[in-house]
Amino acid sequence: MITQPVIPCIWFEENVEEIAEWYVSIFPDSFVDYTTKFSSSPAGETTIVTLSLAGQFFQLLGGGTTKERNPSVSYMVSLPTTEEINALWERLSDGAEILIPLDTYDFSQRYGG
Repeated sequence: MITQPVIPCIWFEENVEEIAEWYVSIFPDSFVDYTTKFSSSPAGETTIVTLSLAGQFFQLLGGGTTKERNPSVSYMVSLPTTEEINALWERLSDGAEILIPLDTYDFSQRYGG
C-alpha cells in the first residue's frame, strides 16, 4: 500500500510502460508497482503506470496528444557530486527534447529540463 500523501502524475502521449521501465533502469532502488489500463477514457485507451523512483512514487499516464510540451513542471533530483549530476543528465537527456539546458541558474547550481 502506498502511503505517500501526494503522487505526481506525468502525462505522456504513449508508451508509458516502456518509459516506466526506462526510468526504473536509471534510478537505483526503483521499481514498477502496478499498471492499470482503461478502455473508455476521454483519450480512448489509457494506461497508467505507478512506479517508485528512488523512494518517490509517481504515476505515468499515457493519455495521447492534447497540448504542446512546456517546462511548466519539473522535478529536482539531488545528488552529492557534479559528476553524478552530469552522468544522470546524459542518460535522461539522450534523445530528448531539451527545453532548459543544464547550467547554473539563480535557484540551482546545476539545473536542466
